[in-house]
Amino acid sequence: MSSSYMGENFHSEFDLAKKVIVDASKIVLSSFEKELTIRYKEGELSSSIVTQADEETEKLIRNAFEEEYPAHGFIGEETPEMNNETSWIVDPIDGTLSFSRGLPEFGMAIALKHGP
Repeated sequence: MSSSYMGENFHSEFDLAKKVIVDASKIVLSSFEKELTIRYKEGELSSSIVTQADEETEKLIRNAFEEEYPAHGFIGEETPEMNNETSWIVDPIDGTLSFSRGLPEFGMAIALKHGP
C-alpha cells in the first residue's frame, strides 16, 4: 500500500503520527478506570461527554502536529477546527462514553486528509 497522494509523499507525517499515538496513549491509559472530570458538550445529546483525558490528549496531539507541520490544519473532536488543504483529523478518545464507564471499548482515531 502506498503512502502517497497525487505525487505527495507522507512518510514523515505517518512516522510522526505513530510517535504521537504512543505518547497520547499514555495519557489515555493513565486515566482509564480512574475518577474522571466530565462535562457535556453544548447543544448536543446528553450522552455527548468530554473528559479531561479527551482534552489533554487532543492538546498533546495538536501541539505535536502544529509544531512539526504548522501549515497543516487540524480538525479535532474537542477544539476549534482549522481546515486547510492538508489537515489532521483527530478523535482523541473514540468511544468516550465507554471510556468514562471503565469499559475497554474505545480507541484513538487520527487521519490525514489532503484536498477539499
